[in-house]
Parts: sequence; C-alpha cells; structure tokens
Amino acid sequence: MRTLYTSPEEYNEILLLMNAADSLANLVLRNKYDKQGEKLINHSRRVCNHPRIINSTLEHRITALLHDCIEDGGLSYACIKEIFGNQIATMVSALTRYPNILYFPYIQNMIERF
Repeated sequence: MRTLYTSPEEYNEILLLMNAADSLANLVLRNKYDKQGEKLINHSRRVCNHPRIINSTLEHRITALLHDCIEDGGLSYACIKEIFGNQIATMVSALTRYPNILYFPYIQNMIERF
C-alpha cells in the first residue's frame, strides 16, 4: 500500500485538511439528497474512498469530497479557494456542472477532458 506522508507532521497536516474538507462538504450538503433519497455526502465520501482516488494525491481526495459542493451545495469557488487554495478550487470547478450547462454535453466534456 502506498504511503501518502513521510513524517508524523505531514500526516497530521493531511489529516487536518481531510477533516476540514469532509466537515465542509458535510455542512454544505447536509440537507441534500440524490434521486434515490440517499444523502449526497455519502456519494462524495464514496468517490473519495474509491481505490483510484484513495491511492492518489491529497488534492485529488479533497477534490473528490468537495466535487458536489458548488453544484449542489451552493458553495462558491472563492470560498474553496480561500480555504484550500487555487489548485483544489480549480479542480472542483472543473468538475462542476453549472446551471447553464446541459447534462449530456457536460458528461461528454468530462469524458474528453479526463
């Protein structure tokens, strides 16, 4: 298994950032449900814990937790940028389907980009 940290200090920083992302996503998505009636935060946590994400970078894991927060939770890009920095805010924004974008063109764009 791949280790994501090299020292106890780095591990503590990662833990703090992951807890902050999870707490923020939980707060923003607290009253949001998917079409099956499941809490939307559960989807974000499943994405974050997917094997391809969990063994990836910290930035990818935080992005996975926050990926529905703009689209479904009303959180702003500026807020994410202020808390987690430009890189994570940009990645979250890239995954966000904004109201003026139709679903299938959005999905096609995601397929082409990633």
